[in-house]
Amino acid sequence: MTAWYADSGAVLRTHARVERVEPGAVVLDDGTRVPAGAVVVGIGARPATGWLTGSGVALGAQGEVLADDMLRTSVPDVYAVGDCASFPSARYGERLLVHHWDNALQGPRTVAANIVGADGAAPPAVYDPVPYFWSEQFGRFVQYAGHHAAADRLVWRGDPGEPAWTVCWLRDARLVALLAVGRPRDMAQGRRLIEAGTPVDADLLTDPAVPLKKRRSPDTAAALVRICRDGRTGPGAAGPPATPAPSPGAGPLATAAWAPALTRSWGVFSQVDRPGFRLSVADGSLGSVTEIDAKIDALVPAWLTLPDIAEKLGVEVTRVRQLVKEGQLIAVRRGENRALHVPAAFIDGDKVVKGLSGTLTLLRDDGFTVEEMIEWLFTPDPSLPGTPAQALSENRGTEVKRRAQALAV
Repeated sequence: MTAWYADSGAVLRTHARVERVEPGAVVLDDGTRVPAGAVVVGIGARPATGWLTGSGVALGAQGEVLADDMLRTSVPDVYAVGDCASFPSARYGERLLVHHWDNALQGPRTVAANIVGADGAAPPAVYDPVPYFWSEQFGRFVQYAGHHAAADRLVWRGDPGEPAWTVCWLRDARLVALLAVGRPRDMAQGRRLIEAGTPVDADLLTDPAVPLKKRRSPDTAAALVRICRDGRTGPGAAGPPATPAPSPGAGPLATAAWAPALTRSWGVFSQVDRPGFRLSVADGSLGSVTEIDAKIDALVPAWLTLPDIAEKLGVEVTRVRQLVKEGQLIAVRRGENRALHVPAAFIDGDKVVKGLSGTLTLLRDDGFTVEEMIEWLFTPDPSLPGTPAQALSENRGTEVKRRAQALAV
């Protein structure tokens, strides 16, 4: 990254400390005198929490408020979020103090959920996000997610001398952090792998041409197959597997051995629905087993059923189904009756939001699943700002498509 500065006529000095600032110059600790007409100081931040002294709110070594995993302080009914609060992370096994915009955005959601659910009707919301920040340097989009202090392996995806590349940090064969330069697709898929704690094959990560989501370890694939061992086939099923499914106690080897038998004997069927999962299989080959993440569902402010959309567009429901089939809309099954729903933000009055169809095509060409498309469209992007779905509704489709095109890099 030092070369970026050199190419732009700037000198980046690492491992250098400032001794003092004089009129017209900065003096480094090695005696070097750097001429300077103006000095911009960026040295981080410390929580300004002195006013809490004596309040009963416990503070940490850096002056931060010590919150628990639900962002509660040591004082009942007092919560803390953002730069001033640290929290215990079960994912990383340590207390984190995160000075990033995304942390300040996510924390209040957890606090609000816990305040509203204080009557015990809903389980408490635990705060354990994957830290995230981004920067734009000399025309390059730099993104980082995770926390790699305890990583035991570093893997490069791509050549750092090229415009786009990614660095992955692993611990115990699981992705714990990544830095992506010009590869937002790696970032989107990498964050989900970190959140899920999915084991990955480190030796396969090095090929930047293959999506990260396809780098699960063989043991993980076997475990996913086990999910459907007692599932029921949907309409059009050829019947149950001829080879008995493994028992609940069967290990990875037994499950892996069952998988080929499943694909040989089960034939063609549409899908298996289990609580929290959707398994699609076609032409005798396993498709993807995707957990229906409640967090992704919650990203969408409102949903519409296909009849709702038909009424708004003034067409028959069969026409709406055709729009979904053609890829101009995307729909997911949700709710107790598993009815098809479409994000309400995709409909503008009596028409489909301008630019949506083209954006969906780009994401589909990038290899995104329906769930990944929804997550990307409804996740805030500080560089827009707002979510891509919001930008589309505000007629800022060009900016959205530009970012979608970048995912293919």
